[in-house]
Amino acid sequence: MKQAEPKNAVVESTRSILINAANDKCNMRFVYSALLSMALDLLVLQALFALGANLELAQITSFLAGAILSFALNADRGASGLKHSSIRWTRFLLVALLALLMRSAVLMLVVGSWHWQPQAAIFVAIPVATVVFQVGAVFFIYLQSDASENP
Repeated sequence: MKQAEPKNAVVESTRSILINAANDKCNMRFVYSALLSMALDLLVLQALFALGANLELAQITSFLAGAILSFALNADRGASGLKHSSIRWTRFLLVALLALLMRSAVLMLVVGSWHWQPQAAIFVAIPVATVVFQVGAVFFIYLQSDASENP
């Protein structure tokens, strides 16, 4: 007879969390806002390239446009009082700065070391930065705002 393989509790727990998050409509808003911010990011970057902007200016501007859109689409998530407004904006700026640094590092690695064209390398950097920003936003901005609102 074939014996059942032992299950790894960490893998099963992580799988369960991911499946529940994907099924929850509230969390789907984060997915949709991430996809919209990636699309805006790419469109702004391509428009700036078409206008002749250099890589650094174009990627910083397009990232900030996408991050602000994502934050605006999820603005009603978490604390909404004026007391928490400056804290949320500070957290947003910190998460956005860290995600932008990650994106810049990935972009420079792909362009500098792997010798890709910037227009192709951005297709690697945008998803990496979007994932980093969204995870940071969920855990550091929105969940922290919920926790400070409900002690």
